[in-house]
Amino acid sequence: MKFSKKIICSVMAVLIAVSAVAVSGVSASAASVKAPKTVKVKNIKNGIKIKWSKVSGATGYQVFRGKKKLVTIKGTSFADAYCKSGKTYTYKVKAIKGKAVSKATSSKKITRIFASLFSTLSNTKDGIKLTWNGRRGVDKFYVYRKTTGNYSKIKTSTGRSYVDTNVVSGVNYTYKLIAKNTKTGSVSAYDANSIVRLAEVQNVTARQNVSMDGITVKWASVKGASSYAVYRMKCTESTFKKIATVSGTTYNDKSAAMPNPTAYSYQVVAIKGSSSSSYTPTRLTGFVPKDADSNENRYYKDSEGNLHIKLKFKVGDVYAEGKALAETLSLVNMYTEEITEGKDVVTLDNSVITAKKAGTAVIKINANDAAKQIASSVNNGFANGWVTNTVILEITVS
Repeated sequence: MKFSKKIICSVMAVLIAVSAVAVSGVSASAASVKAPKTVKVKNIKNGIKIKWSKVSGATGYQVFRGKKKLVTIKGTSFADAYCKSGKTYTYKVKAIKGKAVSKATSSKKITRIFASLFSTLSNTKDGIKLTWNGRRGVDKFYVYRKTTGNYSKIKTSTGRSYVDTNVVSGVNYTYKLIAKNTKTGSVSAYDANSIVRLAEVQNVTARQNVSMDGITVKWASVKGASSYAVYRMKCTESTFKKIATVSGTTYNDKSAAMPNPTAYSYQVVAIKGSSSSSYTPTRLTGFVPKDADSNENRYYKDSEGNLHIKLKFKVGDVYAEGKALAETLSLVNMYTEEITEGKDVVTLDNSVITAKKAGTAVIKINANDAAKQIASSVNNGFANGWVTNTVILEITVS
């Protein structure tokens, strides 16, 4: 019995020793693979980027989104392209060496926010207007600007547009937009967009040439502009069409020359590269009537021989037809003009008509035999040899 007890004790001692060695071996192996000290996350254009600190001796890393293992890789960064916009995630990373796996190191929570982009950058009368689309999971937007050097934050907004009024014509401005979820502190990636500030073109005038070989359009120069686009619209049309691009501040519209006269409106836009200015939608017009049958019977002669011209305005339109007809075309400086009906509908100042509100108005222009001179100089431009001293503008404002 004593011998048996000794044998049993010896066997148990051996088993305990072997077990201890085995346990010691596993602990030593696990302890040799440390967990990454840091795991950082950020939004990029194509997803969420996870980056972690390198672990000495590690042969690879396991990356988890929540409890789901996404990948096992050798590097120290990974981009998760399959995360959903507006969703909040936590990532974990484990180091591995052979069969040994470290504990997991977690990142901070991050909300997936798509890259924040400007939908438009445009010059307006008051400055540069920036507009952008909304983003899921976002409650604030930060607008940054630079001309040279580093960006400076110029606006924090919960809306989707902003007008930067602190701008100078001729200067190139670069903007970036960052969207943020303030609850998790997550921010989006961004793209930078640039535009040259171009002030609105001012002092646009359009007058029929004395030689009647076209209409000359003039305007004030805009600082920073390299060229100007000239747009024109006939009185019977509803949209402006570009007819020329010039480097100077004058354009002679030869296509508006006699013997095919009509009423035209012009607009001028300043250009620098891909940037363009805004413009005031005014109607500055050179005009010569042709005959009673053209332009949908806009012209007719009454029983007293007066020439009537029908015009359609929109509220806010500015029109110089009276001056072009009575003064420039006729080569006569002496004429009279007055509003005989609708003084609350339009105003008349130095032959410039401004539409104030919807309604109808009548303006009478005594051109002092101007029509006789016009008729004889354009090969009977008036139908049936019209001869008249008086032109009556019949205006409808909508």
